[in-house]
Amino acid sequence: MIRILTAVVLLSLTANARADFSMCGPEKAKTTAEIVACAKKDDVRGGLRKEPYVSSAEYRSPEQKTFVAWYNPYSGRAACHVYLYAYDDEKRVWVRKVARVFDGTPRVSVEFGDAITIRDITHKTIHRYSAK
Repeated sequence: MIRILTAVVLLSLTANARADFSMCGPEKAKTTAEIVACAKKDDVRGGLRKEPYVSSAEYRSPEQKTFVAWYNPYSGRAACHVYLYAYDDEKRVWVRKVARVFDGTPRVSVEFGDAITIRDITHKTIHRYSAK
């Protein structure tokens, strides 16, 4: 009985590690809280955790306002879901520019400047977004 239970648990973890979680980040949002709420919902969808573990960072300058949220909803898979938004001052709304899964890294770091640089766990640049 213990062997069967162990096999079932291992198979479910393997299936979860390989599952493709959809990314439901809105195309447009009035607040960053809306974006984070959606990311939190995605993060716990697989049932691995009861509490979401979503990271985010916001950058504001006279030239641009950008927001990035990221999380890893997998068990046993090094992959990070990343949303990047730019603020449209005229429409007063956050507009999604990137919604992507980056394989090979369980988390990312984000650098803001003349471009937004997303780096993997080894600090290698895996994506670069320029608002210009």
